[in-house]
Amino acid sequence: MVRHRVSRSCHFSRRLIDAAIGMLLLSAGLALILVPFSLTTKSTAATSLNAYTGALVLGFGLVIAFGYHEKRTKTPFIAFSLLCSRNVAGAFVLSVTIFVAYFAWDGYYTSYLQVVHGLTITQAGYIGQTYSIGSSIWGFVVAYLIRKSDRFKWLAVAALPVHILGGALMIYFRQPDTHIVWVVMCQILLTIGGSTLVVCDQMAVMTAVNHAELASTMAITSLAMYLGSAMGSSLSGAIWNSTLPGALAKLLPNMTPLELASIGSDLKKQLSYPMGTPIRTAIIEAYGQSQRRMCIVGTLISLIEIGAVLVWRDKRLSKSHQVKGMVL
Repeated sequence: MVRHRVSRSCHFSRRLIDAAIGMLLLSAGLALILVPFSLTTKSTAATSLNAYTGALVLGFGLVIAFGYHEKRTKTPFIAFSLLCSRNVAGAFVLSVTIFVAYFAWDGYYTSYLQVVHGLTITQAGYIGQTYSIGSSIWGFVVAYLIRKSDRFKWLAVAALPVHILGGALMIYFRQPDTHIVWVVMCQILLTIGGSTLVVCDQMAVMTAVNHAELASTMAITSLAMYLGSAMGSSLSGAIWNSTLPGALAKLLPNMTPLELASIGSDLKKQLSYPMGTPIRTAIIEAYGQSQRRMCIVGTLISLIEIGAVLVWRDKRLSKSHQVKGMVL
């Protein structure tokens, strides 16, 4: 009896150690990948570039080491075969891509609406929350269509051009001389396409695993969403910091670097200049240049969604059987 308890205790300790090693490898790897994106690259010195490159290489190396650890350990957090399955791998890539593209598009969006289109913070907030509110409503439509058709991949394929088109149109319409209606239209297209892809993404994972593996697999998918949102936010910040200051310096050559830095970093100061004044016009033009680059990058990244969806195995949901109740 004592030996049995000791054996169980040792086995449980080993599982905790394996889990801790895996979590450490994954968290350290993701941190090293994300840190360089969030740093402002004001200098092009070779030492800085080498440091950023080294952090990225080491980060991806640790993520690969996490996969190797999961494959070799007897008690993996998630079965290695699932990590390599077409549905789970495609869903992971799709989750990262959707949120990288979205947060690249969404960076400084409410500030853009206030500065460029002269909206109040309340009005900008309403438009900025189009995706959050609209996706919740549209999710019911997607769920109904999936239930009626007993399939999910066709909806994702249909949503791809809608989502990509919404991002591509923003390159043209998210500019100072565009009416706000066209900007909102792009948001609606992104909402319809993006929310459909997110629901189908989760369905692809659910049809590929059994009940006991569902929790860990969905956790990996959620991790991909958080990873994508962090990368997208860092990417939009990097584009903003590398575009807006230079644009302001060219458009406002008579201002000192300190004044330019104050304008670029202070939304209240930007809004303090009335519409139509030379300084406000220059700020609006600088916003337009920054937003154009963000939209271009977000649209190019969203093209990866095509491959992520096409690799899925389609399956009739009525043939995907799950255990009822809780699995302990």
